[in-house]
Amino acid sequence: MTPRVAEWRRAGRAYARLGPLERALDDLLVRRALRLPRPRFASPATLLMWRRTSIHNALGHLDAYCDRDLYDRTRADTLTATGDPALAGAHAWAAVIVDALRHEAGAGEAPPPAAGTGRPLAPSPDPAALARISDVLAGAVRVPAASPAPSGRTTAGTA
Repeated sequence: MTPRVAEWRRAGRAYARLGPLERALDDLLVRRALRLPRPRFASPATLLMWRRTSIHNALGHLDAYCDRDLYDRTRADTLTATGDPALAGAHAWAAVIVDALRHEAGAGEAPPPAAGTGRPLAPSPDPAALARISDVLAGAVRVPAASPAPSGRTTAGTA
């Protein structure tokens, strides 16, 4: 197999693997016009870059709705259960993304917190982390549920 064919196959597999994450973000990407038009007649590497860009655009928009405490609790619970830091981070990101999407969709009820308030979430996921997050969202990885939020506290993104 030539190097070019191997690269196309790798990019094609990575593109397909990110599908569940992009589908989870699809409503937001369309509603907020965060997705660039899909390139026509593009190579798998170009399609992969397009999908990653769409995902990062959505994550950037969702940042104001991200619950840092949920991230920390979910990561700690998963790390305790599995001992795998990469999986713990992916599961925490997946939980935060689903929660942020729910809060963003109901944003008409209350505005998001001001940008720059609170402590920042973990650095934006790299390509390998995006793939693991997508696997978690697809149900390809079984992980324990996060502990509930402590009573009497509101978390970021909630009213």
